[in-house]
Amino acid sequence: ELLVSGNFKCALDAEFVVLENAKMEVFSDGTQEQHKPPVHTLARLSVVRANGGLLHGLPFIDDYVEITRPIADYASQYSGIYAGDLERGTSPFKLSTMKEVYKKLRLLVDSQCIIIGHGLKHDFRICNIVVPPTQQRDTMVLFQTSTYIRPIALRFLYWFFCHKCIQTREHSSVEDAHATLKVYESYIKSVEEDPEHNISNVLDNIYSLG
Repeated sequence: ELLVSGNFKCALDAEFVVLENAKMEVFSDGTQEQHKPPVHTLARLSVVRANGGLLHGLPFIDDYVEITRPIADYASQYSGIYAGDLERGTSPFKLSTMKEVYKKLRLLVDSQCIIIGHGLKHDFRICNIVVPPTQQRDTMVLFQTSTYIRPIALRFLYWFFCHKCIQTREHSSVEDAHATLKVYESYIKSVEEDPEHNISNVLDNIYSLG
């Protein structure tokens, strides 16, 4: 009902693998310059509920994507994806096609869903989907100002607000989506619900710690 009414909120995180490594140009003096950026593709998409109630924070999408092209780098330390995870017949996971995953994401966007994430511009670009800015709540952008322009890692923001650690081994998109939701809720509580508080005060405290 919430999805149909346009009042649905969710938090999203995605993991990617590299199909083609960056191409580097080497100059006569030995210096290098990136000639062509790496090509990424979606490997896993996780989305958790953000409307409160008993299901709040629980995943309703957690899809591993079947990839038939050769993978140059699984980036396992960051993606949590390993060789065989995305190949039918060897994967321990139920695989979805890219088209199936895209349709789910498209449904959320077309239903006017508010999507919470960290670095959404990057995620949506690789997923090849356009999401109106009014539907985005990007915790990377929310914790940036003209004074504090350096992007703050999700891991640090979650530690700052929740006093817990994530990504202690490799990344999990379900864990990261849940952490992003918690960080966003902390932003709402500390900035929007306290008229005497503003983002600069919060950022002063964050940057004093690192």
